[in-house]
Amino acid sequence: MAGKPLPDRQEDAEKALQTTADAAKSNLDAQVAQANNDINNNNYLTDAQKAAQKQAQNDAVDVALKQAVIDVDNGQDVPTVNGIPDGSTAVKEINQGHVTATKTPTQQEEDLNAQIDDQASKVKADVDADVTLKAAEKAAQKHTIDSFVAETKAKIAGLTKYQDRLDVVNQALDAPKNLHQQGKPLAEHKSDAIAAIDQKAAQIRTQIANDSRLTQAQKEVDYQLVADAVAKAKAQVNAALNADEIAAGLDYGTVQLEAAYQQKVQEQYAEKQPTTPETVVPTVKTAPVLPQTGETEKNHEGALVAEALVASVAGFFLSKVNKRRQDEK
Repeated sequence: MAGKPLPDRQEDAEKALQTTADAAKSNLDAQVAQANNDINNNNYLTDAQKAAQKQAQNDAVDVALKQAVIDVDNGQDVPTVNGIPDGSTAVKEINQGHVTATKTPTQQEEDLNAQIDDQASKVKADVDADVTLKAAEKAAQKHTIDSFVAETKAKIAGLTKYQDRLDVVNQALDAPKNLHQQGKPLAEHKSDAIAAIDQKAAQIRTQIANDSRLTQAQKEVDYQLVADAVAKAKAQVNAALNADEIAAGLDYGTVQLEAAYQQKVQEQYAEKQPTTPETVVPTVKTAPVLPQTGETEKNHEGALVAEALVASVAGFFLSKVNKRRQDEK
């Protein structure tokens, strides 16, 4: 039986070769799909890394197909084309395109935590260098930053996908900057402190003026105490280079001034006050009224008896005189 004519055989060969090429492409596409799936399920790659790897694999497929066409055009036979999906350089590139992370999940977490710590350290350094903040305010802001860092690290530890962890870090890196809140400008700080010192001084001067327990000399001493403290406090405030130094001057001109004044005025109250000589009022001496003792009562009774006796004798003689006058008549 005669074979097919040559033209027919050539057509069949071309069809077979085309079929083989199509199958090779489908095989390559399947391998790319599997590789892409592996990439997508790799929790330790970022989205950007996944996209780059998948693009590299797609490029490898295109290269492989183009090379297959070239091989066919150059007279390569069906077995050669059919072997492309299994062992060609292009397929190796596809399989090599999926490169897992070079670091373990623990190492990745440590790297992300280090980024957060580094950013937090920079912000806390800015807080420490901020002359508009007092020591207590700096401590409070740095504590807030530390708390934020701890919360962010806890979020990272609770995630499994590297991209999710990376998203948390990227959002967190700018947040510490917002936790640094500058205070008032130094000029405004100083103005407020001077006003508070003047207010306290005026209050104490009013107390001194209205204190009736103090002599004028003592009041003058107290006025001078206030003036000296105010001058020293204002000088300290005006020379201050940061909020803490301003606060120290303010404390001296208010809290310490009040304490010094209270101590001084209590000492003055305890001092012996000078007194004017007392006016001696002359007294009229009167006979003392003796108490009614038993002896005086006895003397009083004797006097009464004597009076009665005198009266009795006088009556006797008077009666004799009257009788004699009657006899003479």
